[in-house]
Amino acid sequence: MPKQQYYRNLFLFSAAWNLLLAGSALLLQVWQLSAADTALLPGWQFPIGYLYFVCLFGFGYYLVAKDIDSNHGVVILGILGKVGVFVIFMADYLWGAGDIIQTLIGAADLFFAVLFIEFLYTHQRHQACTVITTAA
Repeated sequence: MPKQQYYRNLFLFSAAWNLLLAGSALLLQVWQLSAADTALLPGWQFPIGYLYFVCLFGFGYYLVAKDIDSNHGVVILGILGKVGVFVIFMADYLWGAGDIIQTLIGAADLFFAVLFIEFLYTHQRHQACTVITTAA
């Protein structure tokens, strides 16, 4: 598979990962809130806000997949976000507040971050070589 197609597939898969995991959890949260017969507990908006922003990142990865020569700022934000999710989920696990599934999801995000770093490094080198070859 050519590198260009590999990177498109990487970002499409990452978009699907974010949208499916966070989107389904977001719908579950909204359903639980609407089904509850009690008043909303303080802080209910934080998990929903978090899931909403994870979905937005997924949309950003879709935009990168559509044009891998642009939107590298989204990739940098994605790296920072995915490393942050890993750190938070790992800390939760180590402190006894998280479970192994959550930790594995964080580890998968860390793996995506490594692949994103590889994309930025490789793709920028490839673009520089193309510019030099075209100019010559």
